[in-house]
Amino acid sequence: PSLGVGRRASRVGRRIVMDVEGAIQELCAATGATVEVARNLLEACQGDPERAAQLYFAEATGEAEVRPPDAVKVDVLYADQPRTDVPRDAVDAFRGFKDDSRELAKLFAPPEAMLFRGGLDKAKEKACEQGRWLLVNVQSSTEFASHRLNRDLWTDELVQSTVMASFVFWQTYHNADEGAKACHFYKLEHLPVIMVIDPVTGQKLVQWTGYVSPEKLMENLLPFLDRGPLDGGPPPVSLKRTRSNETPATKKPDHVQLGLSSDDAELAAAIAASLEASETAQETIGEGPSAVPEAADDAHEERESTELQDLLQAVQELQPEPDAGNPQSCRVAVRLPGGGRIQRRFLRDQRVRLLHVYCMQELEEARRGRAFQLSPSMPGSSPLQDMEATIAQSGVADSILNMKWTD
Repeated sequence: PSLGVGRRASRVGRRIVMDVEGAIQELCAATGATVEVARNLLEACQGDPERAAQLYFAEATGEAEVRPPDAVKVDVLYADQPRTDVPRDAVDAFRGFKDDSRELAKLFAPPEAMLFRGGLDKAKEKACEQGRWLLVNVQSSTEFASHRLNRDLWTDELVQSTVMASFVFWQTYHNADEGAKACHFYKLEHLPVIMVIDPVTGQKLVQWTGYVSPEKLMENLLPFLDRGPLDGGPPPVSLKRTRSNETPATKKPDHVQLGLSSDDAELAAAIAASLEASETAQETIGEGPSAVPEAADDAHEERESTELQDLLQAVQELQPEPDAGNPQSCRVAVRLPGGGRIQRRFLRDQRVRLLHVYCMQELEEARRGRAFQLSPSMPGSSPLQDMEATIAQSGVADSILNMKWTD
């Protein structure tokens, strides 16, 4: 019996070998593959000729689609970061001068070595960190005076050394995003403009329009070299309004021009009287043989400054106090330098400037012009700088602020 089983196994083995060889021949005839390739394909597909043929053509198609490797290239991926606040037309301002365009562009190029890189808010923060005033230059690429500033003013060695030693310098174009915001916030209509900004309060202290010579700029910057914005005391200079053609007899008081109510006018008059008393004291100090006739005019213009206009407008916004049931109201408390505390309700969309006016209303020293700053009570918090931001945006709604004298 064992001999019969062996013969049957032998016949089955020969038949399998014949079937494998036949499959190889069939696969070679169908695909054109070599015997060795056909055998390997059948082994991979467990003897299925159809699957082996599909695998062969798939591999052949894949080999035909493989492209040669790219040639090796060596290049600079990126160079120095360009200024993001320079619009296209500013870069191409001299493109019409053909071969001379590069030389002209270099001649009128911005003072890159002096500039602060970043937005206006970041420039204010940097100026606060360094205890410096913020010098701002807003330009227009279509105004030749802007290019003259780059060529003649900012290249002056004395101007460069003074600005780099005592200021944070920020330059932008009016049609860049940051420049447009600066023009809107500071109401800039004629360009170019150079202005000095108090980085603590964001207030514009002085402004020059058009081309400014190095000599004139240095003369006007001298008051800012004696002390910084963190040293306390009133700013070195204040903005003055353009002289009015109205006579004292026909000119209406500021609070009447603004349309204040009687209650608002009473508070406005108190603030105005305090400022006027402070200015009168300064005039008295200057009296004597050396006093000049223009001192009275300067004091009069100072009393009519735009700063007073802003205060009066803020007084109008301050009254009346919102009701407790108003969903838009919030409570803000202020810890006074002497240890006391005052608190009041404000609307969340009212400006931070009103918090300062409120403190001036409550404290006589503040009304008399003593400089102060407000900051959140949490340790390490920075003073409130953006006077035009809303109370909600500044994150001080329903919170306690610390009031600190800066002198």
